[in-house]
Amino acid sequence: AKHMAHRVLTNAHSRKLQREHLSASWPLFESFASSPDMTEAEFLRAAEKLGHSADWAKEAFRRADADESGNLNFKEFAGATFKWSSIDGGELFASIQTVIEDLDPDGKGWVHMDDFDAFFQGLLEPTEVDEVFWSLEVTDDGQVDMQQL
Repeated sequence: AKHMAHRVLTNAHSRKLQREHLSASWPLFESFASSPDMTEAEFLRAAEKLGHSADWAKEAFRRADADESGNLNFKEFAGATFKWSSIDGGELFASIQTVIEDLDPDGKGWVHMDDFDAFFQGLLEPTEVDEVFWSLEVTDDGQVDMQQL
């Protein structure tokens, strides 16, 4: 049960980082794409602005072009430019702390089902939120100690 909660929190953390990357990527995509999709030439210019080599950009474009259309939509572009290796340990720890703070906004050291629902809204189906929450050690008054997470 605790393993599943850790996995869900890790995935939520990943999605949060990806959302932040999406927000930061949109202006770059918009400035280089001449249409709703980005050509390989446009991607090469955008990748150069990000400090990547042409070889890296060509390979990244090939991998990201999931539908093999010869163009990248915004999600494909954002996926191609997201680099997990760019997140150092301290930044990752700080980001995980932010997730925990988001789960426990009042800082009381415990999380209630309402907090879980609010945090995972749009990330998980309501039944998945229930499953994760109730798989933890829930007190009689419906709370989970943050130390469990």
